[in-house]
Amino acid sequence: DAINYLNPFHNSVSYWIAGSRAVVAGESHPVMREMGLKLGDEVPGQWGGEVDVIYEPHAWDVLIRSDRATPQGREFGIDAFDPTPVHRVGLATHKNLRLGMLTGENFPNVLGDKRNERYREIYRRTLLHFLNTAQALNSGKVVAEPTMAGPSQVVWEEPVRVEALRYQLPAFIDFTDRDWHRGPAPYAHYVVEGSMDAETWFVLADRRHGPWRGVQTDVIDSTKVRYIRWRGKVSNGDAFRVRSVEAFGTN
Repeated sequence: DAINYLNPFHNSVSYWIAGSRAVVAGESHPVMREMGLKLGDEVPGQWGGEVDVIYEPHAWDVLIRSDRATPQGREFGIDAFDPTPVHRVGLATHKNLRLGMLTGENFPNVLGDKRNERYREIYRRTLLHFLNTAQALNSGKVVAEPTMAGPSQVVWEEPVRVEALRYQLPAFIDFTDRDWHRGPAPYAHYVVEGSMDAETWFVLADRRHGPWRGVQTDVIDSTKVRYIRWRGKVSNGDAFRVRSVEAFGTN
């Protein structure tokens, strides 16, 4: 719901850089594989007009972007100016969630023009990627309940094969306070790690980008583990912790 997804996808609006082309930026992503594309290949189309600038770009796999980057002006360049060069994004997929982002007010016309075969095929593949990776977690494949071994670690008596995790972070925001929005909204950055012996650990999910709070779900490659831990920090300095851990997969 809106509470759980508050702020992760905040963006700003800019304009497509005059004269710049749209190019391939994520040739190794599953959407782009086997298309024979390489970094920098043009994605033809009449790109232009308003376009979104992603608030936290490292949380996304950018598949199409502008081939040029310019510093970003704010408030039409009158009140402030950010000297950091910013690429404009044409198409991106989120690294943690089943979420795609199409930006640019002209994308329906680019998509509707049958001459733009490359963009139409990438768009088609993006939709199929999300459809084909959809998983019904509550389908009876619930792993035996783990034991909490601390504020951010769980353990099973025997190794289990895990394919997805659902857990609850603190909400961080007191929505009964009518003025909650006037101050910073706390969030967590963290990684989820697995282990067979609690000594050698490997990353299951990377949540270091995005202001995470509330209930979260991570779909991961099928992995055999006995221990899972969450390592991270909260933006306001509170102790990091998780609860209500559910694992999906097979015993």
